[in-house]
Amino acid sequence: MDFLFKFVFLLALCLQSCFTEPMYCGGPHNVTDPFGTITSTNFGDPSWPFYDPESRCTWNIYAPVGYVIEIKFSFVDFGETCGQDSILIFNNYEPVGVIVQEICGQNIPSPPFVSEHNYASMIFISFTTGPQALGFKATYRRIPKTPVVGLHRCYSTEYEYCGGPYNLTEPFGTITSTNFGDPSWPFYNPNSRCVWNIIAPIGYLIEVKFSFVDFGKTCGQDYIYIINNYKPVGGPAQKICGQTIPSPPFVSDYNYASILFLSDSNQNQALGFKATYRHVIVQARAQGLQNVYSLTPSGCGGPQHLTDSFGTVSTMNFADPSWPFYDPNSICTWLLEAPIDYFIEVEFQFLEVGDSKTVKCGYDAVYIFDSKEPMGAPDEFICGKTLPSSPFLSTGNHVFIGFVSDDSGHELGFQATYRHIIKPDPTPPATASSGCGDLKYRMDNHGTITSMDFDGSTHYKPDAECTWIITTDPEKLVTLRFIHFDLEDNDCTRDVIFVYDGSIEEESPPIIGKFCGSNLPYPLVSSSNSMTVMFLSSSSVQKTGFKIEYNATEKVTCPQGSFKCLDDSCIDGIQLCDGKFDCKDESDESGCPGNRLDCGKPVVTKGLIVGGTAAEPGAWPWQVQITKVSSGSHNCGGTLINRRWIISAAHCFI
Repeated sequence: MDFLFKFVFLLALCLQSCFTEPMYCGGPHNVTDPFGTITSTNFGDPSWPFYDPESRCTWNIYAPVGYVIEIKFSFVDFGETCGQDSILIFNNYEPVGVIVQEICGQNIPSPPFVSEHNYASMIFISFTTGPQALGFKATYRRIPKTPVVGLHRCYSTEYEYCGGPYNLTEPFGTITSTNFGDPSWPFYNPNSRCVWNIIAPIGYLIEVKFSFVDFGKTCGQDYIYIINNYKPVGGPAQKICGQTIPSPPFVSDYNYASILFLSDSNQNQALGFKATYRHVIVQARAQGLQNVYSLTPSGCGGPQHLTDSFGTVSTMNFADPSWPFYDPNSICTWLLEAPIDYFIEVEFQFLEVGDSKTVKCGYDAVYIFDSKEPMGAPDEFICGKTLPSSPFLSTGNHVFIGFVSDDSGHELGFQATYRHIIKPDPTPPATASSGCGDLKYRMDNHGTITSMDFDGSTHYKPDAECTWIITTDPEKLVTLRFIHFDLEDNDCTRDVIFVYDGSIEEESPPIIGKFCGSNLPYPLVSSSNSMTVMFLSSSSVQKTGFKIEYNATEKVTCPQGSFKCLDDSCIDGIQLCDGKFDCKDESDESGCPGNRLDCGKPVVTKGLIVGGTAAEPGAWPWQVQITKVSSGSHNCGGTLINRRWIISAAHCFI
């Protein structure tokens, strides 16, 4: 029966928040450290070592791909028997889905829990009544994932690491499949997904040469993909399978390449592969040329590492009256470094480098990275004769600049100045942007919130992240009314509006509304003088957006059994959904079946069923199944009467 009570409690919580707004019980909520400790509240406190009642504490633990999470308990005390207080562990990145382990009583679980993926979620629940117990202490750590025979592989995002470093920046090296050359067992593992990302400095390409290949006699399910990217994303440039050594060696298009090795679950006794990689000087491929660049050790003159607060960088021979052209086959690099809490601004004074009409500037170009090293794609490609419209401004205290030229001709080059800029103060709250083109902080008692460019027909922009924080007078509440609403409807997993009962910057408020689709949401009222509205959109589908009005309202208490309208007037509870507008603002009929497009929404927004009178037909349209946590079997049915409460038969809980 304790399981049933616990499930009903969890279900009520889920109806309110679906686990998206947990209470925080000390320490971070999302945990990314490689190891650490988690405890209940007050654990080990000599003045009061007992955990708090009515706790609901969540920890979401994340590790890099290729790792799993191990959770080990060293102390457990929730009372002498398994009652209502417990810990639930989920194989998910948040506490949603199947509970894979429950910990209660005083039993320390053994062996330690190990997740199936690179994330796990743990929730601690205590109730109002219960023993004064000491709680728990657990440690977590990330451990390398061990391939499992027969495990279904997801090729899209998760990769296992098969020995050696994952990101390779050395000028040369060797890559092999697992166990290659091992005299005791030379065959590679089944279910392997091994990735190597090889990255070279600007002006270099990656050459990959195979000296041995054995994935079986024919091209089956085991193979290698080589991808022209700094991570295994995008279509493969080359596929290697069977027992054929590819010739000539693979050469990347850029200064990076990614290698992905996949094997299926069959226990094929194949020997795998061995390959060497090295950085090679860029080769010109235009018009079939294969002219190898020569590296100029001194670059473009002057030091490479520049720490002065201002200065100039330029190509060699710049403004030299005797020969003002930069050299062919050049590779120049500069590392600009500023003190902590400074940014770096780079502004071009003169530019004549390569052809801006060529894709990614061709071979003569200036590359700027907003980082200490030239990792991945440059933040800016600069070429041609047109100066950039604005200076480049870093987001940290390092900028890496690279210049590369081929042997096709001579041009005047470039000159740019750099300077250190102290990191600006945060945007004053009064002028901070919501992200949708208007103000984030609303301090007035009436206003309007809309999606960007809203006119009722124009579609909002993709990948939006907009936040509005509404604050009214201290003794008032915030009322939210939706005037227009049209978002993508995909179970609220893409475009969605969240409404929080409070400010997300000052507390951890609960979510009181989560909306998507085109049905007009029901009005909302805060429990304090603040409310937060958050809008998120994906890159897939855009609709006409939304318009929301907010108003400050007085705190009004209606008698028991009555309903408070949004204009703060009170009506008798039996007048709800009677087909007549008894509230001046018509809120008593909002969400009633058959009255609006948003039928099916709970018609009672506050209070409990009282008085024992019969409910209106269709007034409570949502059926709930009450399930035993221990067996997953059906126990009882129920009906959702608002966000917090379910009505069901009494024998279901006795």
